[in-house]
Amino acid sequence: MTASTKSQLVEWITQLDDQELIETISAIKESVEKGDWHKSLNNKQKASIKRGQDDHKEGRVLSSEDFWQKHG
Repeated sequence: MTASTKSQLVEWITQLDDQELIETISAIKESVEKGDWHKSLNNKQKASIKRGQDDHKEGRVLSSEDFWQKHG
């Protein structure tokens, strides 16, 4: 990224009025500064996330509405 592009981004950000966009940019900044959160997970946590992803991929999902009808 060139210095010119960075300057243009800084200028654009300083002129933003959209609070939601500002918060999104701030969240991205914090995420980048903290690094890759996935690396900080232990193997059990990573396996749990993987199971959830596999369940979703295989269609083993339950909508919030169905959950609350069953358990509410």
